[in-house]
Amino acid sequence: MRQTAKRDRHSEIVERRARKSTAYRKTFERTLHQIDLALLLREMREDAGLTQAELAQKGWHHTVCYCSS
Repeated sequence: MRQTAKRDRHSEIVERRARKSTAYRKTFERTLHQIDLALLLREMREDAGLTQAELAQKGWHHTVCYCSS
């Protein structure tokens, strides 16, 4: 129950800052985009049956990085 209250309070702070600050909004959106890309990359890696080290050797991380810019 305590964590729910903390999470709710944090959500309120984030929403307030997002309303007031364009820079905060852009940074928040960029962070969410990076998280989405990381999840996509993990899913692609798992589907290919590769470890993170194998994926890095193949250079797949560069493909995702170029797509995000």
